[in-house]
Amino acid sequence: VFEGNTSYAGGGMSVETTSPTLMGCRFEGNMADLGRGGAMYLVSDPWPGLGQSMPVITECEFVANGALWGGAIAADAWFDGLAGPGSEPTIVDCLFSTNMAVRGGCIWTGLGSITTVEDSLFLANDGQWGGALYAEEDSNTIVSNAMFLGNTGDYGGAIHEQNVAGGTYDHCEFTGNAVAYDGGAVFAWNA
Repeated sequence: VFEGNTSYAGGGMSVETTSPTLMGCRFEGNMADLGRGGAMYLVSDPWPGLGQSMPVITECEFVANGALWGGAIAADAWFDGLAGPGSEPTIVDCLFSTNMAVRGGCIWTGLGSITTVEDSLFLANDGQWGGALYAEEDSNTIVSNAMFLGNTGDYGGAIHEQNVAGGTYDHCEFTGNAVAYDGGAVFAWNA
């Protein structure tokens, strides 16, 4: 259990250029006060030999975490003028409930990251841009058999995509998501 922890980025855990396996963990009430990933911050480094973050996250619960970007998880890459791969988390059979952020109430993915989500539930999360998920900066999201229920935001009640390399949503359910402006379930811009 990771509960009530606070940091600039990765309130509960920061995963930098490594690939742990997490199973059956609970992240609750963690905060990234001024940064990314209320529960977890994942970052890869394009410098030769430093490597990617490619964690496998299975049967975990993310409840009431918060950040500016990615209330629960932020998938990112260091960028110092080098082009390189971003983080590549695989998230399977997880629950995301009542998390909040400005970008991506649950998950923010950017800078070339590839985020895979399978068989997961996103329930009552809030993000100004993307109640559950926000993808930008040439990232890619692959989501299958997920349920997005009762998430809220200003643009994209469940999902907000902007300047992405791609997004695939297979056998997903979007029910009762709401926004103040555009995209009750999904808002895509230049995607």
